[in-house]
Amino acid sequence: MHCSAYWQCFAGASLVKCCSSGQLFKTGSGCVADTNNECNTVCSPESQFEPLIEVTELGCTLTNQDCPDGTVYNVTTCSCTHTTGKFCVPTLNLTFSDQQVKDHSQNRFYITQKDITVSNGIVNFVHTDSTVSVPGTANMPMGSDFFISVTFKLRDRAPSLQAVLGNKPCLGLQEPSILITVKDDVNTDLINVNLLLKTSTFVSQDNVTFSVQRNQWLEAAMRYDGKMVVASLFNNNTVLHSASWSAQGDIQVRRAALVLGNGYCDDYDNFDGSYDEFLLYRCGN
Repeated sequence: MHCSAYWQCFAGASLVKCCSSGQLFKTGSGCVADTNNECNTVCSPESQFEPLIEVTELGCTLTNQDCPDGTVYNVTTCSCTHTTGKFCVPTLNLTFSDQQVKDHSQNRFYITQKDITVSNGIVNFVHTDSTVSVPGTANMPMGSDFFISVTFKLRDRAPSLQAVLGNKPCLGLQEPSILITVKDDVNTDLINVNLLLKTSTFVSQDNVTFSVQRNQWLEAAMRYDGKMVVASLFNNNTVLHSASWSAQGDIQVRRAALVLGNGYCDDYDNFDGSYDEFLLYRCGN
């Protein structure tokens, strides 16, 4: 198993994730600084991993056990269960670990970028036109077995609504089907993070807003299994907030690509800050 890779339980799915650049994974501690430069190769979640389970999230205490072939880790029981399906690998994996913006998934999506800098595995937006776009995700069916997460840090304040991630078509009135935004809370010194996911059949709600302290790294994640959406906000693998709601059908398809920032659209201000990771799984596609 790669020295900076680990398994993560999230809303009923076991996902392979990588520690940030300059870190390695230690059993019992999680991601820690690689002070001796022991782990200096790129961690790629589509690589072949031994079935060794290391879980730290959402009720699973840290465990270390071998899962037999044909089984996967079950978030509910924290044990190995049989599966007949193929293990889900990332559709898109932007980790910025090699000092450039590159998709490390097996799909190797072409990435466009403008007015950004990359340093120590971090992408910094340095201009109101800064953006990172994945053109190949335009008109892409997202299905009903889906996971997306983005790790980001707001530089200072967000007096107006800023787009962290989304697929909003610039022309026309069509809303995005995937959107994460930030904005200052008008009554406190907190920031409001909104996570939205639109499916073909609206049941009760399609978004949630969490209020958190500013000046910290945040991972916003959404998991959809065809019946339920789980939206969560993490800081350094610690759950800050989590909410769920019923949903049905596939995620709505949009002609716009997934972009970090506002993608030059005027509906939102552009994000002012930095990114550490962007992951997308389409497990049923």
